[in-house]
Amino acid sequence: MRRVRRALILCALAALASCAGPPARDYRLLAQGPGVRVYDLRLRALAVARIVMPPGMNRRRVLRSAGATRIRAVPHARWMAPLGTLMRLTLAQDLARIIRPSRRVRLPGQRLPKHGSALVFVTVQAFLPTPRGVRLDARWSVACRASHASLSHGRVHIRVATAPEALALSESMSDAVKRLAGTIADRLRPAPAGVSGVTRPPPVLRCP
Repeated sequence: MRRVRRALILCALAALASCAGPPARDYRLLAQGPGVRVYDLRLRALAVARIVMPPGMNRRRVLRSAGATRIRAVPHARWMAPLGTLMRLTLAQDLARIIRPSRRVRLPGQRLPKHGSALVFVTVQAFLPTPRGVRLDARWSVACRASHASLSHGRVHIRVATAPEALALSESMSDAVKRLAGTIADRLRPAPAGVSGVTRPPPVLRCP
């Protein structure tokens, strides 16, 4: 009797496993650089301090467009970490590929000197697929860590063509983060001498 009961339990477990379908595959955002080159910022270090996004976006589900006003989860696909965590790491990696020398950009978890360093803050309004592609709308700012003095700030409205598959979505979203990094780096780059009508920081950026 025990053998029969054990066999029934094993069969039931096998049936449940077959119904569960294939395991979910993990995806991540990948640094894309290089882009615009930033030369002498005169900063000891630069770090991405915080990514703020709506809780409904900051999850591990990979989403795809399902019409003009609807999105759905991609079956058997998930992010390796919450989307905001991945975006923070990828933005730092993209900035490190753009800014020279790259060691000035500190990745999350690396030590950041209190003086002479600056922090990047990003507030995301939208980072999701639409029928026209991936949409990234965000406000960003760069400020000195010690004095909180603003070095630059702005907004981005980025659109990248994509396909409904998880891999294509991750590549397009990675490209959107790369464009954000390029925008931030370009705004930190001093304006060329003799060029008027360009709003950029002073030729030398310093943080106390």
